[in-house]
Amino acid sequence: MKTLNVCTPLPILSRLATICATIRKIHTKYNSTGNLKTRKEQNELQSSRDVAVKDERSPLKGTISENHSLKAEVQDLERKLDVDYAAMIKEQFAGMKEQLLGQTMDIQFHYVSVNNDCLQLRDEISIYEGAKRQLEHEI
Repeated sequence: MKTLNVCTPLPILSRLATICATIRKIHTKYNSTGNLKTRKEQNELQSSRDVAVKDERSPLKGTISENHSLKAEVQDLERKLDVDYAAMIKEQFAGMKEQLLGQTMDIQFHYVSVNNDCLQLRDEISIYEGAKRQLEHEI
């Protein structure tokens, strides 16, 4: 084992400076390769994320396009339903209109019949009153 000479501090300091410089080099090299490794890992992680995002977006794009096509189909069906509903309302209205016309004609017929009955009754009342006056006049 070598003994240190206390009288010669310069070589010790030089040796210590060399050791510190070597440690700094190792530390710097470790950090730079560590950073490179970290950057490489980060790039790989980012590319993995990009692939995952693309994989997620791919079904999402399909779902979105399917959603748009279903929305268009629903809107088309709504338009067809509106047209069918309008046609159904027109048919029902036409049927109801015919029923109302039939009922109106029945009411008019009954009105004419009742009116004729009233006229006949009025005539009979007039005849009765005339006969009654004549009887009263004769008595």
